[in-house]
Amino acid sequence: LMVELGVWGRHEDTALLRSGFPIRFLEEEERVSKEAENNTHDPDRILGLRKDLRNFKVYTIDGDSTLDIDDGISVEVLKSSDDKSNDTTDPDNSQRRYRYWIHIADVDRWAPRGSPLLKAAERRGTSLYLATSTLCMFPPNMSSGVMSLESYDDKHALSLGVELNADGSIIPSSILVTPSMIQVDYRLSYDQVDEMLDEGVGYTEEWQIGAMLEAATKRRAHRVAHGSTEGMVPFPIPKGVVSAEYDEEKGDYDVSLKIETTHNSGANVTLEGEGDDPY
Repeated sequence: LMVELGVWGRHEDTALLRSGFPIRFLEEEERVSKEAENNTHDPDRILGLRKDLRNFKVYTIDGDSTLDIDDGISVEVLKSSDDKSNDTTDPDNSQRRYRYWIHIADVDRWAPRGSPLLKAAERRGTSLYLATSTLCMFPPNMSSGVMSLESYDDKHALSLGVELNADGSIIPSSILVTPSMIQVDYRLSYDQVDEMLDEGVGYTEEWQIGAMLEAATKRRAHRVAHGSTEGMVPFPIPKGVVSAEYDEEKGDYDVSLKIETTHNSGANVTLEGEGDDPY
């Protein structure tokens, strides 16, 4: 009856409706998001806390359809005290050491504590990723706009940098946490990273990808050796991504399923056809 009346669509998600999760933004929430988008006030910059890290080569790695890109990674080459060379781009120099950076989108820059925009996000508590759509905590102009770490634009981030010992443990004195300004150089998908590593590009032109894989592998091994529950899972756990796209000619949805296996060592396997087994 509700479908015939035009109140619901044919595939209306009644479980979502029963949950009470807000599926639309109020006019007031959209208004405050527009104000926040145009707000140039940055307390961290005024106080001299926001560091300019736009010289770093930053990669983001997400699914193909991801719009709200919230993290990126990069490698900083550090010179040892006895390294007299001015070249800090050569990954093969044995005297070099690396600091590994994780850059998280600085939501607080746009939605500080107590702000109306943050309260709009708190009303939802999380983003919902559905087969037919994504319901974000923030309006689209924020979540996939100024907050998203899109390529080639100046982006506000909270950056964490660490150095690792040979066994994968973190050097405590190396830890840096700072508000930052970054520029993303490459937006990559998981499959593209796999391809770069398989073809060797991730160890030559884009050597930072290979360096981060090596660091992630060492770090995971160290965590497992010290009791991390990751060691209790013998194989990566598959993750299924269901998507549904509306076909106007058919008047119905085309549904697809993609299965990936990932874990934090950087390994990623995508099943392309029947009979493929990552184990």
